[in-house]
Amino acid sequence: MSTDSTVITRDRSALWITINRPDDLNALTPEVIAGLNKACDEVDKDQSIRALVITGSSGGTTENFSVGMDINFLGKCFADIDGVFIPFVTSVHKLLLRLEFLDVPVIAAVNGFARAGGFEMLVAADLVVIADEARIGDLHVASGLPPGAGATFRSRNKLGEQRAKALLFSSGTLTGPEAVAAGLALTSVPRTELNDAVMKLVSTFNKSPRNALAKTKAGFTQTQGLTNSASWEVEIGLFRDFLLNDPMAAEGFNSFKEGRKPNWL
Repeated sequence: MSTDSTVITRDRSALWITINRPDDLNALTPEVIAGLNKACDEVDKDQSIRALVITGSSGGTTENFSVGMDINFLGKCFADIDGVFIPFVTSVHKLLLRLEFLDVPVIAAVNGFARAGGFEMLVAADLVVIADEARIGDLHVASGLPPGAGATFRSRNKLGEQRAKALLFSSGTLTGPEAVAAGLALTSVPRTELNDAVMKLVSTFNKSPRNALAKTKAGFTQTQGLTNSASWEVEIGLFRDFLLNDPMAAEGFNSFKEGRKPNWL
């Protein structure tokens, strides 16, 4: 399940996809986006997967999660705005929406520098585990462009209006610990401990059935921006659908009553 641009591996209940372009700062291309979609396809097919982890390949002259669009591909984009540029950014947008609606938690394991599309990817993730040494920021404005794949509204959702505007308007960057303090990351650890920290987090999902995780995530995703009353209508609908249509819905209750471990994937 690997390409030249991405590498997909399995570690226990986590599916990892590594953007594998270290000499090009793990920059995004159509091939990288295709690889990320393949990883989502695998998650959809394999019910034993409990998390999708996205990270960047080590190597090159610096450590990078992803710096956004590949500079050489960007030249083709500027040469054909409506034929190449807009379709590519749209494909990134669709991928990020897919990550948000995926049935399992999506974790960004941010090993190094993340900007532009790399930043947009991490703010679309459910959870971010970041290296202390990493630096993250949108930085579109510093390049003379506005963001196009969700940095404005997703950073606002995570940071609040003024902090998001300050970060994007100033093209500022945050270290790992600063990202945690701002609410953009769950935890920050030394880079050498990043993978272990991610797998420790994933292990906490294994005690739960995947469909319960999926419905819980859907509750977050589908109620974004709604009132409490409207949000409850969504949540109770998800709850009822789970009870009526998941054959394992009562397994937790039954296993407790029978004094045994629950039997779910």
